Amino acid sequence: MSGPTPGSRPVGSLSLDEIEEELARTERRLAAFRETSRKSHAESAADAAALREMGNRAKEITSRPKTWRGGLKRSDAAELEALRGEMRLRAEAMSRTVEGMKSTSAEARELGKRQQELSKRRTELVAQRGQG
Repeated sequence: MSGPTPGSRPVGSLSLDEIEEELARTERRLAAFRETSRKSHAESAADAAALREMGNRAKEITSRPKTWRGGLKRSDAAELEALRGEMRLRAEAMSRTVEGMKSTSAEARELGKRQQELSKRRTELVAQRGQG
């Protein structure tokens, strides 16, 4: 999703019909943003829970009995390294998701501002028609 209203004209130069059409498009895009945001938040919560579980698993591995030298057994060390790698990948994916959510939120804010401008102009035009 690119800018809030590609090629949008100043609100004052739009006819009532054009304002109605753009408002409908804007409302559809805002609904899509809300749905995307809802999904992203749900995924983020699930990822955070999975990371917590992986952290608990890592603690469990490190608390297992050690070798006589005090280090992890070879199989435990390999399991821990694989788990830490998976945790790094998931954390990086979560960071990208958060950045995407921030970008989407900024676009939605701009779109919301445009929607307010359009609604205000529509109200003005309807009031002018009522007087004329």
